Formats: sequence, structure tokens, C-alpha cells
Amino acid sequence: MSNINNITIRLNKRQANFMAQFEQEFGRTTTVTRKALLDIQTKWQGKTGPFGYTLRWPAWLTNSANFTVQRAVYSLPWVEFDAFVAANGAQSPVTPAEAAATA
Repeated sequence: MSNINNITIRLNKRQANFMAQFEQEFGRTTTVTRKALLDIQTKWQGKTGPFGYTLRWPAWLTNSANFTVQRAVYSLPWVEFDAFVAANGAQSPVTPAEAAATA
């Protein structure tokens, strides 16, 4: 069972970038499997997400017990993503210069 409700989680810009790209391509599914993430990673290799950051393997998702539902199944933090978007505006929260500086 997911522990996501037990602690407060805040997404950073790169995490929100991953979530925004995931939502654009796959909608708001509640969970994702490791196999699906591997397929997605291959598809996204070298691409940039909507917030200007390079799309990377979501280690923050797969390595955290907070998001693990069961072995190789992870809960996606849509509530936290919505909070990030609300706090940073509906538009891209980073400028291309900021994204390049942190890439």
C-alpha cells in the first residue's frame, strides 16, 4: 500500500517536468509499472519536457517507499503536481535560461 498520504511531499521543477510530460502523453493514470517506465525512458531519451528540463529516469519515484504500491508498481503524485502548478502558475515555471543553467 502506498505511503504517499503519510508525509508531505513537494515536487521540484525536474519532477514536475516529468509529471507534466507523463500527463501529456498518457493522461492521469494513478499508477505506473517499472516496465512502462523503462519503455517511456527509451522513448524519451534526449528529449526535453514542458518545463524545459531534459527528461530523465524518475529515480525519485522508483527509489522512494512513499510512492511504491507493490513491487515494481508506483503511485503517481498528481495532488503534489497540482500543488506545484498552482504555486508556480499554469505556464512553464522555468525560463529556458534557468533550465540550461541546471541541466
